[in-house]
Amino acid sequence: MDTQTPTYSDDELTAALAEHLASLDRDDSYRVERVLKRSSVEATELVHFEGTGGGSLGPFVRKRI
Repeated sequence: MDTQTPTYSDDELTAALAEHLASLDRDDSYRVERVLKRSSVEATELVHFEGTGGGSLGPFVRKRI
């Protein structure tokens, strides 16, 4: 049984983190149906998630702070 923990350089961790965060960026995948509330620091929107195959899920309420 291998009990050694793998080690990574700072550059490897930075690249892995950047790749992971990029995969979470889905702002372009949401279609805003309407803004429910907006202020100088937040917005609450009614959105639909648009899939790559043309499908749509929703509606969802999205709060952006």
